[in-house]
Amino acid sequence: MNTQHVVAYVVGADDWLVAETRRAATGRAYRFLTEKSSAEEMSDALGAARALVAEPANALALRQACPDLRFIQFSTCDYPQSVLAELQSKGLQVASLGAALAEDVAKTAIGLMIAVAECRKGLALGDPTAQAGQTSALNGKTVGIVGLGRVGTAIAGLLERFNARVLYSDVRTAPQQLRHALPLRRVTQDRLLVESDFVTLNVPLTDQSRGLLGRRDIGLIGPETVLVNTSAPEIVNRQSLVDALEGGYIKGYGAIDLDPGLAAHNNVVQLGPQAVRTTASAVRVARWIVDNADAAVAGRPVRGLVETIGFPKAGDPAFWSSRMTPREELT
Repeated sequence: MNTQHVVAYVVGADDWLVAETRRAATGRAYRFLTEKSSAEEMSDALGAARALVAEPANALALRQACPDLRFIQFSTCDYPQSVLAELQSKGLQVASLGAALAEDVAKTAIGLMIAVAECRKGLALGDPTAQAGQTSALNGKTVGIVGLGRVGTAIAGLLERFNARVLYSDVRTAPQQLRHALPLRRVTQDRLLVESDFVTLNVPLTDQSRGLLGRRDIGLIGPETVLVNTSAPEIVNRQSLVDALEGGYIKGYGAIDLDPGLAAHNNVVQLGPQAVRTTASAVRVARWIVDNADAAVAGRPVRGLVETIGFPKAGDPAFWSSRMTPREELT
């Protein structure tokens, strides 16, 4: 086996990609490892690995056993900023599945917006953009995107089909090329919450974004506004959300998450990971993983590289429109 091209894939307990990745990696020097792999198998594969596919929670420990490692592909979209920073400090390239799944998550977010607005508990999986140009809850409405990363950008692109007005708030201004390509307007988060008919949250979970929407923030959302969360549930203060739902302060809530405590609310639509973990997406993302690993060990550009996020502080010109740290709750 050519050690220059060994890729170690450490299979997690809920790895929905491993079967398709095995197929895509046929003929390549991939070593698939599980918790049942022997110490000798682990040592042999990791010791020769130039690329590693693993969950972020295990990446730091596994990296210690990979002296020749060049690249780590996270097998998830989410990752702790501290883990990313430490891996990058060792000179490693790191990629996540965020870019590979951005379009799927964006379509699911739009499907949630429509389902909540139309009071449909059951969301028909498929392409919700097929409603574009027809009588849809989104046509001509104002949509506020909190977090214009890969998913937020994909949502903005899809919303063009609905002739929607798009506002966004983010710690950084969108690149000039993107601003020319899409009709985006950057506003403060407060203004976005007040003016939007739909608000979609698409930010990574960090110390700064945890509890990003608390009671004060949700109070700025109108009673006819739909709130959708494609991020971790911790982005929204749960009790504040429950109070808003029960009090009729927002029209409804949609999430790519399953919270049993919210299931009884008629104006809540929740989806599990299967919403984006389809057979088609597994085939496509598995190919993405294999191509990325091949590129990394060959010294070619890798797709979906991630970077640590810097948050502006008071006095920074970008601070006025970021507001990515939770305010104190009003008493």
